[in-house]
Order: sequence, then C-alpha cells, then structure tokens
Amino acid sequence: DDVLEVNLEDDITDYVTVGFDGLIEVIDALGGVDINVTESEIHYLNDYQISMVGTTKDGINFTATEGTDYTPVTHSGMQTLNGLQATAYCRIRYIGNDFQRAQRQRDVIMAIAEKAKGASASELNDIANGVVDNISTSLDISEILGVLKDVGKYSVVANDGFPFEQYRATGRVGSKGSCVIPQDLAKNVEELHKFLFDVDNYEVSSEVKEFSDKVANDTGKYANTAADEFAKKDTNEPADASGADDADTAGVPADGDDTGGTEINGLEMEEVNRFPNHLIEVGRHFYWDIYELYRHIIEGLRIAARKGVEITSIGIDTWGVDFVCVGKDGGFLRQPYSYRDPHTVGAPEAFFTRIPRSHVYGWTGIQVMNFNSLFQLDTLRRNHDSALAAADKLLFMPDALSYMLTGQMVTEYTIASTAQLVNANTRRLEDALLQEIGLTQAHFGRFVYPGEKIGGLTEEVQRITGLGAVPVIAVAGHDTASAVAAVPAMDRNFAYLSSGTWSLMGVETDAPVITAETESLNFTNEGGVEGTIRLLKNICGMWLLERCRTEWGEIPYSELIVEAGTCEPFRSLINPDDALFTNPANMEQAIKTYCSDYRQPIPMTHGQIVRCIFESLALRYRQVLDSLRNLSPRPVEALHVIGGGSRNELLNQWTANAVGIPVIAGPSEATAIGNVMVQALAAGAARDIASMRQLINRSIPLKTFYPQDMEDWNTAYLHFKQLTMTNYNG
Repeated sequence: DDVLEVNLEDDITDYVTVGFDGLIEVIDALGGVDINVTESEIHYLNDYQISMVGTTKDGINFTATEGTDYTPVTHSGMQTLNGLQATAYCRIRYIGNDFQRAQRQRDVIMAIAEKAKGASASELNDIANGVVDNISTSLDISEILGVLKDVGKYSVVANDGFPFEQYRATGRVGSKGSCVIPQDLAKNVEELHKFLFDVDNYEVSSEVKEFSDKVANDTGKYANTAADEFAKKDTNEPADASGADDADTAGVPADGDDTGGTEINGLEMEEVNRFPNHLIEVGRHFYWDIYELYRHIIEGLRIAARKGVEITSIGIDTWGVDFVCVGKDGGFLRQPYSYRDPHTVGAPEAFFTRIPRSHVYGWTGIQVMNFNSLFQLDTLRRNHDSALAAADKLLFMPDALSYMLTGQMVTEYTIASTAQLVNANTRRLEDALLQEIGLTQAHFGRFVYPGEKIGGLTEEVQRITGLGAVPVIAVAGHDTASAVAAVPAMDRNFAYLSSGTWSLMGVETDAPVITAETESLNFTNEGGVEGTIRLLKNICGMWLLERCRTEWGEIPYSELIVEAGTCEPFRSLINPDDALFTNPANMEQAIKTYCSDYRQPIPMTHGQIVRCIFESLALRYRQVLDSLRNLSPRPVEALHVIGGGSRNELLNQWTANAVGIPVIAGPSEATAIGNVMVQALAAGAARDIASMRQLINRSIPLKTFYPQDMEDWNTAYLHFKQLTMTNYNG
C-alpha cells in the first residue's frame, strides 16, 4: 500500500484481496453469477477449469473428470456460472487483448455485487465466515460483517481500468514481453482522483511529476517501434513448398562483424532469389536434384555479394526425412530419393516384423509414416541398393547443402529427429535402430544443435560468390522447426499450424509426450529450438490444390478462391489424409473417386473442388486440434497459422469457424524468419527465442480471424467425423 500511496497519492487504510480459491467460494455461496458467455470463449473457459482442478502424473498432461471435478460450459449466451466456471472465465486470454480480460474480471465482480444485494444478512454472514481464511485483508471479521450489512445500499455507478485508456500504450519491454505502459503517470493520477473522488484539476505532487518523467523516459522507447534492424538478406525458397529449402544469409547492418551484445529491436526481410524445386521422375522413381538446389543457393549468395551486403552468417533449412548417400571420397553417390517415391509403401509393416512398433515409438516418439528415413533406409537395405551399400556417410538435406558450402559433415538435431532414428529422451541417434538397418553412429556427421557453427565457406565457394569465409550456422535444419521458432506468440498457450504443401499442427512442450494415447493417435515428437519438443501431427495440406492447379493449367489462386466462396457449403467432404491422395496420377479424379465411394455429390466445377478441399482441411484441423487440447500441458487459446497458407484468408476464416478459437495469420515467411532468428542468437544479437517472437510480433503485420457460423460448422464436423471414422488416425 506504501507503493500505491506514493505513486497514486491515495491514502489507502483498508484493503481486501481475494485469491482464486476465495473467489470460487464466494460465487458458489451466492449460488453462482450470471455472465454472458460468447461462443469463442467456451473452449478457453473449459480448458482453464481443467487446468485448475486437474491432476497430472507426468507434470505435463492434466486430466479432470467431467461432471465430478468440473462442469463444462456447453453453450453460449447469458447463463449462471458456478465458482470454478466464473473464475476460469476471468482468466481467459487471447480473445481481444489484456484490457478485455480485465473487463471480464470486472464483469464478474459486478455480477457478484448484484447477487449479494439479493442475499439475506445471515447468508452474507455465513459467506464472510466461510471465506475469511482465503482472503488477505486489513479488516477483522466484525468489520467485514459491518460492511456487508449495508451491501444492498451500494451502487456501482462506473468502472474502468488503470492506466486509463487515453493515457496508456502497449509495448514489449525486454524479456518481460508485452506490457501495459502508463505513458504519463501524472495524467493517470489526475484522472484517477477525478474518477474516484470527483476532483477536477487535481494537482499532483512534484514527486509524482518526477516519477512521471522517469516513466516516460524509461518506457517511451518500448511504446514505439524501435529503429534498429536485423536484416535477412537472402531467401532462397522454392515455389514448391514440398521441397522448401531456405538458404538464408544474415547480418546486422550497423555492424555486421561485431554483433556481440547488440539486441535486435526491428526486423527487415528482403527476398533476393526465389526458385522452384521440381521432382525428377526417372526409372519409376522420384528424386530431388540437389546440384540444382546448390546452384540456386550459390546464385543467391552472389546476388547478396553484389549488393554489398556484409553477411554475418548463413543458415540452411529444408523439408525433413530425405538424405544423401556420400562415398568415401566425399562425393555424392546418387541424387537423393524423394519421400514421395512409392518404394516405401508397406515399409513400416515390414520393419515392425523385426522390431515391434511400440518399441520404435517408445524410443523416438515419432509419427509412423511410410516415408520416414528409418523406413526409407530399411527399404534400400532390403532392395540391396548400391548407393547405400557403398555409403560412408549419410547426410540429411540441409546438412548435405551445408557440406557443399563448407566441406564439413554434420547431423543437425531437428532434421535428424524427423528421421525416426533419434531417441526423443536422450536426443541422440538410437543405436538399436541403427543396428537393425545395418548402420552405426560413424555413418553420420558430427551431431550438432541449433546455433552451433558448422564451418566457414570453402575457398571454392568464396571464389565463386565473391564472399569471404562467412560462417555457416546450424539453424533449426527442419523447415517446420524454423517456422515454429518464428511463431509470433506472446505466451505459450497456443497451437501452431505450419501451412504449406504439408500442414503441420502442434504445440510446444518442454519434454517428449510419449504415451499410449499419443501412439494410438500417431502424434510425433520432433526436436525444436532451445531444447523444446514439437508435439505435432502431419496433415496433408495445400498439396491437394497444388496438384489440381497443375492439372488445370495453373489457374490463379485468387480466381479459384473467389469461385469456391460462391459454391454450396459442405456439399462434399474428404479425408485429406486418405492414402488415395498421397501421389495420385490425377488429383481431381482422386477427389471425385473418394466422393463417389462415400456416396456424396461429386464436385464437378473447379470452385466445388476447391471448396471441398478447404472445408475438409478446416474440419481436419479441428479433429487434430481436439486431440492436441487433451495432450497439451497448457490451454490452447489461439491457433497461429504460419507459412504460405497464412495468406489464404478464406481458409483461415473457415479454420477459425471450425476450431472455435481465434486464428492469427502470419508471418507467411516464418521458416526464413525463424532461420534468421537462430542465426541472430548465434551471433549474440538476441537473448532467447521468446524475445525473438516478441520482435516478430511487432515487426510483421498479422491478421486475426474470429469464429463465425459455428452452429453450421459444428454440424458439418459431426458429418466429417462420421465420414472419416473408418480411417481416422489422430
């Protein structure tokens, strides 16, 4: 109270503070309070109830029994909430901003005051005696009872927040994240005295004026966009996100060679070289052209050199699971197979005849997919592949490209975790699995983690590009790991959807979540930055539409989206993850075949097919998010959509409608940004990923989509679940 008295010039003599337990008891004793709950608040409210009363065996996953531990809120509108429900309602975040959360708290307080007016004196006495142990106050029980006897005479004529709206701002204050900033303490104190005591033209003390000047001086820079920049100078990202390879060079423009201790306060991105990454089909197999990717990367570096950019470092990330076989002489033995090659069909089942599926999942925590590196390698071994037989080293795609630039062979953790060869708990390659496919640790390069230096550019690369011995940094080599690092979240109560050719939906955890439930739902535990785990599910994404557009002659996306928006809703639905859509000869025909097989109207026009794809993806996202809510150690309060799909406003809105929580779209170049962020950390230009995310949040335009038409989407979801229940896996 001394701090409040000095800063606000209020002589506080008595006070009462109430914690969660006390609030719950008061509301329950009053028989609940009447609150108008919106549709989008229901998920949050129930999640917070579970987190408040749930139990946990592993410190991560909380469970609570519906009807015994808590009563879920099931519908929107004005209703009577019990103590736990109302307290959970007070804690809701992300719908709106923090000021709106404070408004919810005031709404509950007002509802309590109104309910108390209808209570008898004996009821109020019982309530006071019952909660006295769960409050902190300067009053004794007799004084509390004396106040309560006149509660019916009280009237709350106004309420507001502090600092007042006209004298406050929001900003990011270092590692503390988003903060409310009183831009002018003196003006706020004047307004407070007018609000509480009806004093016009209140004259604040010289001491408060001095404090006010100090507040303005200390926080003014945080309330505005800072001027310092960290520039990402080269993005080499193929148009086909299924082969999304980003080669990024980064520097601090003010002093590209001496960045230690320089904190980044802004972000500027410049794309200098975008290129496609095409599949090569030959001899009934599908390959990637790694030399063509390397040529494009070199060209991007040459462009950066010609621009006169002082490059601090280079980082490379790519898609997962694919790899290159390297001979004893250091040369590549063959172009790398693509994960879309059909030679691994049935490979997991063949492998599990030797090592049980449960053992493999128990070690790795990785979603079983036929193209995982483990099954690719086992297939090559069973087929007596000559390149594998002669291989001295195996390099995953980003590591192979870094090797071409530096001559150094490494195995980066996040990309290796996609292979289903890394033990999720030790975070090293699992010897039992290597032995089963005839490999050892020696077949892999030095094991590194995001932020470690791989090596400098070779003399050959320096000569070709005109650059010096620029260091190449091991970033999060898996593109999704880089993208997740760039999620512009202000806290950890979020799920993410990395939306591109693949859609990857997940949450961040501090440790692997490997249980019978995650195994049965086929969820994956991939490595992330700063020791985190990406608990996620792979979902077929824009691959469906990309293939259709190829067959249709590359009709502009904008034209297709407009046409889809005018078509009949929920006419036809598909399971995007059905095996039929893996790599069909004709995607449009595959969609029509699925609809015919499930006795649905067959989509005939381009708009109907696109609407079928988008609605099915949105409903599939809800299906996976429902599972994630049960697995996540935290409430899921918003869904961040990152990657190229974040620019698809129609799909974003339909996703919000389906999942029932706000969808925050952007950044579209999350992979490249996350890549640069890890380089910034390695250069000493940033403290941690949390501060990087705050930087991205204020530097990149974002758009939030709120749920609409939820009754229609809930009905459609029931139909979707029935449609997919025969082949649903997570």
